[in-house]
Amino acid sequence: MARPRAGEETGRQRLLDAAWSALEHTDGRTDRISVSSLCAAAHCTAPTLYHHFDDVPALLYAAGQRAFAAWSNDMAARVGAERDPALRLRRRARAYLDWAQANPRAYQVLFGSFPAVAAAPTPGAGPGAGFLPLRDDVAALTGLPAEDPAVIPVALAHWAAVHGIASLAIQTTQVPAGWWDTALDVLVEALLARR
Repeated sequence: MARPRAGEETGRQRLLDAAWSALEHTDGRTDRISVSSLCAAAHCTAPTLYHHFDDVPALLYAAGQRAFAAWSNDMAARVGAERDPALRLRRRARAYLDWAQANPRAYQVLFGSFPAVAAAPTPGAGPGAGFLPLRDDVAALTGLPAEDPAVIPVALAHWAAVHGIASLAIQTTQVPAGWWDTALDVLVEALLARR
């Protein structure tokens, strides 16, 4: 493989930054994102875009995957080295809620209805690597192996509930902030009661 010429990687990064910014500012509406708008924002030409990506959907998907990776790293940092799976679940849920409230537009793009970002590259491949730590914690709490088919629905239910709380929290200002925290605790307690 040839070495990239000077500025090529920078061009790729500028395109990824431009694509993510476009996704946030259009609320994930890909029909509002054009090659010309992306290239103008990235200070490059269309051939540069097509040098790095097959097409605009591929660029948008790569930008979404980069954002998912950053989000996942942030979640892992917030959970830290805690060994207790119940505390890890609490920390992960709290981090998810905090991140959604601090980044509502990015949250809507990552976890909303934008299929090019949210979809796994292979249909049926599962919810993705960001789901695996949650699955592992649920397995530890239920005393089942992580590969046990009974673990996945419980982990999905927990994720769906936390996602619902986060989605409501960024759209509903009438609910006192402490209630969201209490709701997260109720979820973990319900999971603990399954043991």
